Amino acid sequence: MSAAYALRGSGGAAGPVWTFSTGTPSSGSSSIVLSKSTANNPPTVTTGGNMTGVEPGVTVTLTSTGADIDGDLVTLAWAQTSGTPTVALTDYGNGSASFRAPASVAGATLVFTVTATDGRGGTGTATSTVTVLTADRSGLIGGVRKPRLRTHT
Repeated sequence: MSAAYALRGSGGAAGPVWTFSTGTPSSGSSSIVLSKSTANNPPTVTTGGNMTGVEPGVTVTLTSTGADIDGDLVTLAWAQTSGTPTVALTDYGNGSASFRAPASVAGATLVFTVTATDGRGGTGTATSTVTVLTADRSGLIGGVRKPRLRTHT
């Protein structure tokens, strides 16, 4: 004995209702109601990690990826959230951003936060810390590195 199964949907204010039927009216019918939750789950975001030992003056690229379990489109945006000096951060809108590491006698610890939004009120954040090395001022003359003389004895 075999039975054919079919799902048919009917809409309403509460959303779609799907009824499961065996297709044999003489045996009675059973219904299973499936409904989709309208709760919004926040997106998740991860970064490329922290960076240490960054040389002053180099271009630093921050990376991130975002996902949403609901299948919503995720938008990622980077911002500097702490550290001095404030850098000119370029956010490319695709999960990556870049800036030039500042030259400072004291070095710098900069914190950047990436925020993922899903367009339905859900947000997620992650941070990356960038530690920039101390600028070596002793080897500069007017901003130009002075040549090193080597002697052989």
